[in-house]
Amino acid sequence: MKIKGTIDAIAFGGQGILRDNGFVVFVPFTAPGDFVEIELTSKKKQFGEGRLLQLIEPSPLRTEPHCPYFGVCGGCQFQHLSYSAQLEMKRKFIEDALKRIAHAPIVVGPVIPSEKNWAYREHVRLNIRLQNQTLVAGYVGQEHNTFLSVRQCPIFHPKNDPLLIDLHNFLAQFDQENNPPSHVRIFKHSNQYLLIFNSSGKITNDLKAKSERALQTYSTWKGIILSSPHETMHVGETQCSLEIFGLKLHYSPFGFIQNHADQSKKLYQYILDQVPSNAKRALDLYCGIGVTSLLLANIGIETLGIESHPDTVAMAEQNAKMNGLDRAAFYCGKAESVIGRFLKQHSYDVVLLNPPRTGLDARVISEVSTASPERLIYVSCMPSTLARDIAQLLKNGYHIEHVQGFDMFPQTTHVETVVSLTKKPI
Repeated sequence: MKIKGTIDAIAFGGQGILRDNGFVVFVPFTAPGDFVEIELTSKKKQFGEGRLLQLIEPSPLRTEPHCPYFGVCGGCQFQHLSYSAQLEMKRKFIEDALKRIAHAPIVVGPVIPSEKNWAYREHVRLNIRLQNQTLVAGYVGQEHNTFLSVRQCPIFHPKNDPLLIDLHNFLAQFDQENNPPSHVRIFKHSNQYLLIFNSSGKITNDLKAKSERALQTYSTWKGIILSSPHETMHVGETQCSLEIFGLKLHYSPFGFIQNHADQSKKLYQYILDQVPSNAKRALDLYCGIGVTSLLLANIGIETLGIESHPDTVAMAEQNAKMNGLDRAAFYCGKAESVIGRFLKQHSYDVVLLNPPRTGLDARVISEVSTASPERLIYVSCMPSTLARDIAQLLKNGYHIEHVQGFDMFPQTTHVETVVSLTKKPI
């Protein structure tokens, strides 16, 4: 079935919304204001999904995508939109979620833009597959069930950077019969790259020798980590570090780290600005390698960071020691299991909440609400779960003081949000 109509909005996730006599059809890679012809590919009771057949009249919000894989690769959803339009879409994602889910009638201001919209990513993960008897690296396709081999990624590296071509030349040397790697994670640091190859088989001396030759052959490769369930082998320079506001921090390539260095600094500065000037003690939940804990300690606040991964906690403690910050301490445990104990032991002026995409466990919300710290700072990468949790915090006596979005992932639908909440006086 073919339908003609105008795209009037963008849904969270990036699909355009076309309304046909009240029936909603979601169409990817369209822009508000596009007059299109689509093919209805699936139909359910309340909505359908469509495929763009013809762009009859393009929206003024459109621009030319940089990437030859756009529309096929599943990594980017917004390359066809002007950057100002992308920012407005993300602002609406936050505002709509807070209004619809949290029932908070709040006007969200402009999202903090990124000065670097291309080649900004600090790391990517590529799958490795066998195609035509050769190993190739790539991303999951837009349909989520296909594989797309890629030779460039404009949001990760400059167009003239041979990184992914070099990677394919390296993979061509592998014996596909002998447990080849299943994926590679690549970290960028000062225009050099660290590559981590994961496989299920034994790491052979031949593989180590190939890796050593690769570091001599490819000038931008600074190190290779070969990882399997049995062992991990390091070749070349493999230590990862970053510097934020004068603090030097080590991190693991197997853990989480923010993907946009410049925007991360804006985010961290905003968090620090939300901390009351008279704050003495802070609790930092889901603290990772301790970035925010150490930044708080660096301005004189006694901070306890909670993290569930032992290796990450050990790295946070190492970072505290390396920077001489004895005001920061760390504890290994699940936030929902241990938060009650610490909130009973001490009174905290600030609680920083930075959970994964799934949001907060109900026990965390309950314990925080009972303890009633003066200030909560909630950092989220998922507007829907953020709004769900904010709804509970509002019911428990908090109110929203500030909401700020940050564009950490230009060309995609992802948006980071910081919400500052204070306890209503009784």
